[in-house]
Amino acid sequence: MKTIEKGLTLYRYWTNACAGCCMKAKCTTGKERRVTRWEHEHVLDEVQRRLDENPDAMRLCRETVEHPFGTIKARMGATHFLMKRLHNVNTEMALAVLAYNLTRVINIIGIKPLIAAIREFVCLIPTTRARTSLWITLTTSWRPICEQICKTRHNAWPIAPGATCSGVS
Repeated sequence: MKTIEKGLTLYRYWTNACAGCCMKAKCTTGKERRVTRWEHEHVLDEVQRRLDENPDAMRLCRETVEHPFGTIKARMGATHFLMKRLHNVNTEMALAVLAYNLTRVINIIGIKPLIAAIREFVCLIPTTRARTSLWITLTTSWRPICEQICKTRHNAWPIAPGATCSGVS
């Protein structure tokens, strides 16, 4: 029998063959055995089977994922979100993840290659007006952050004052 409960499609099965079964005492106390399965329970069974085959997989996944979240949480003040309402909290989290990812990119490839990649990306934008607008936004918004990082790491700012992308003035 198919039912829908709390938005989940459930299938219920039962049998009356339990009365003559020698395993009835270990299986059920009722006069019949009833089984309820979610329509996607086979996916959960597959995940459980894969975890049983490789028990260290979950530990490795936790170790890989928890460090970024711990770092982000520490940077945010390790307390709570500053904004209210889901849309605002999503934005706050997106900014925290962006900051974490930018820090990772800077640590992996360095500031100069990152700035070069941003310049290359900006040059791919088709209209000069949009390209200029984005470039101004990027350089004015992120410049103080990048300058601070550059001072502490390389003692140099990779974008010369007045530097332009080809076609952007």
